[in-house]
Amino acid sequence: GVKTVKECTASSDTACGVLEGNYCIDPYEGGCRAAQKHTTCKPGHFIKLPGTDSTDTVCEICPENSFSDGSSTSCTSHTDCQSKGLPTVKPGDSVSDSQCGEKNWAPLIVGIVLGIILVLLLVGGVKLYKSRVCPKKNNSSKPGPLQQDQVCFNMFLPIYCAIFHMFYHLYTTLDSFFLKFGTINNN
Repeated sequence: GVKTVKECTASSDTACGVLEGNYCIDPYEGGCRAAQKHTTCKPGHFIKLPGTDSTDTVCEICPENSFSDGSSTSCTSHTDCQSKGLPTVKPGDSVSDSQCGEKNWAPLIVGIVLGIILVLLLVGGVKLYKSRVCPKKNNSSKPGPLQQDQVCFNMFLPIYCAIFHMFYHLYTTLDSFFLKFGTINNN
C-alpha cells in the first residue's frame, strides 16, 4: 500500500506515501516504508472514525434497536411497525431492519359482515315479535300497549345480548389473530 512521492536523488532517498484506502504502519523521515489497508467495518458495526493516511478506521457496534451493513458512519434505527399500525413479522437485528406485515383489512370486513348479520337478526326479531310471538290478545283484561311491549322486550333482550356478546368476542378474536399473523410486506 505505498506509492513513490519523491524519486531518489544523489542527496536524498526515495520518499513514499500511502495509497488511497491505506494507512502508514512504518513512518520514516516524512515518508512511509510500509502501509496497510484500512479495516473494513463488519455488518452490525458503523464507521466511528474514517481511516486517514496515518490512522486505521475505527469501527463500533451499533446500539440496540439499530442496524448497519458496516459501510456507513452511523446506524439506522429499526422500523417501528407498531407505530405504523402494522404487525412485526421479523424483528430487526444488528445487520437488518424489522420486517413489517401488510395492513390487514380482514378484521374490518369481518366486523362489518357480523354487524350486518346482527342488524338482520334484530330486524327479523322485531318482525317476529310483531307478527307471531307476541300477538295482541283479545281478552277482557287486556294489558295496555306499554305492558304488552315490555313483556316481549324482556323476553327477547337476553337473546339479543347473548348474540351480540358472541359476535363481539368472535370479532376481537379474529382481529388479534390477523394482527399476530399478518403477511410479510415485500416492498
